Amino acid sequence: MAEVTVSFVTPAKGGEKTVIELDEDMNLDSSGSVKKFFRYGETAYFRAYSPLPASVRAVSSDGSITEHGLGTETVSGEFIPFTESDEAGAKYPVREIVSSVWLGKSLGNVKKSGAYSVSCEIEPDAAGESGVGLLELTYSSGFKRFGITLPKKSRPEYPVLIYVFQE
Repeated sequence: MAEVTVSFVTPAKGGEKTVIELDEDMNLDSSGSVKKFFRYGETAYFRAYSPLPASVRAVSSDGSITEHGLGTETVSGEFIPFTESDEAGAKYPVREIVSSVWLGKSLGNVKKSGAYSVSCEIEPDAAGESGVGLLELTYSSGFKRFGITLPKKSRPEYPVLIYVFQE
């Protein structure tokens, strides 16, 4: 049995950052558990999160890539520290803030400030009166769903490259 390794690459310069992950909603086995391993001929689905998901494209060094539409996910309970700046990054692109809760000291109202960032109204100051803050953030994020299907190979190890980029 061959072991296939899939690597994802995004452009080194320019464009927005893209976060790529297996699509756990689509990659389910017959018992409803999330699959991490796939046989030749099966489609493995992945998501490309981007501020502009409709313009994301993917091409591969082997097999066939298919597009399976756009989606929105609510990212719940991401903890975001504010220590040296009134702006901090989120893991996924922030489309809209659903809720925000300061755990302990509040640094004021929170708003979206960039494709992957949020800001608070009070500048953190570790040595000063405002201190630092930890925010629990729930927000919506957009993605494009793709699938890759690989034909059978006769090599014991087989690497595949998927290049994900913005048009």
